[in-house]
Amino acid sequence: MKVKGVKRLSPPILVQPLYMYVQKKHRALVPELSKALRQMKADGFFDKVAGKKAFVFYTGAQSPVKDILEGRLQEAFKRIGLKFELVFTGSAQRALVMANEDGDGDASRVPAIKQIAPKDTENLIRIPEAIGSIKFFVYTRGKVSAVNGFKSLGDFRNGFRVGTKILEKNIPGERIMLPDASRLFRMLDDGRLDAVVERVFIADKILKENDYPGITRLTPPLVDLPTYSFIQKKYKALIPEIAEALKQMKADGTFEKIGEDVLRKYQLN
Repeated sequence: MKVKGVKRLSPPILVQPLYMYVQKKHRALVPELSKALRQMKADGFFDKVAGKKAFVFYTGAQSPVKDILEGRLQEAFKRIGLKFELVFTGSAQRALVMANEDGDGDASRVPAIKQIAPKDTENLIRIPEAIGSIKFFVYTRGKVSAVNGFKSLGDFRNGFRVGTKILEKNIPGERIMLPDASRLFRMLDDGRLDAVVERVFIADKILKENDYPGITRLTPPLVDLPTYSFIQKKYKALIPEIAEALKQMKADGTFEKIGEDVLRKYQLN
């Protein structure tokens, strides 16, 4: 109302708990509802809904992918009235483990991650609206001439980021897995690797920042899939709201704009 000169005094004049009431014909539900409310308090759900704490998701994806995920998920959570924080772990494997064991979710995974890593995702549920897409390309200095599926890399020394489950499961041959893609590209430039498999925007950023003559990207992409965020199953009631927020963002153009703005920032679009 733009009223000036009015202030709130503290402490509050009254602090009183509030309770739910149900029709007596549903009295059998009371113990279950009470148990659920106690569990929500223990899980920290109450504090998150009240805006005191943020939902913490994890990712091992480097920038600019990390920045795009962060922008999209922050906007989606904002639209449903909740705070969101994305934490970069430096490792895709570490991100998945932390999301499954201690955190609230993982920002971006391929659809089949629960089949690929069932133990590391047993507490996670997929949010059904895609958060983006994942395109892994093969980068080489000429040792690899063409890519026709994973088997075509069987005779080469291949590098990719540790914890990238779809690559760990499928890439054959000699394999070097490191947490940082920048180190992999240095090894490729030094001739210690024949190929590096990496997400296109991450690789493009690294190549733009470094002078690596002769490194080329082979087409088509080795992997081209939609990606999804996964949330702890204790928060499954929020999944429809988050999915609907992402859907609305796509409809009104916010979803694509966030991606475009990040790529513009890194001069990659």
